[in-house]
Amino acid sequence: MVAIPEFNKFLVHCEMALYSYPLDMIVRAFRGDATFKDLDNSMERLAETHGAVWFFKTGSVAGRTLGT
Repeated sequence: MVAIPEFNKFLVHCEMALYSYPLDMIVRAFRGDATFKDLDNSMERLAETHGAVWFFKTGSVAGRTLGT
């Protein structure tokens, strides 16, 4: 899991898939301002057409956020 505030994204690697959630929706769900069903509805599966995701990493280089 990794939070990337610059893009309002929360990424989760689970069972060889990569999922993206809006970071503000995560906060709202834990505060009780949104339901976990709302959170599920906001989920996006990344790299779905490319098969299994074995690993991912993020970092910052020269002020730019990168992910691989």
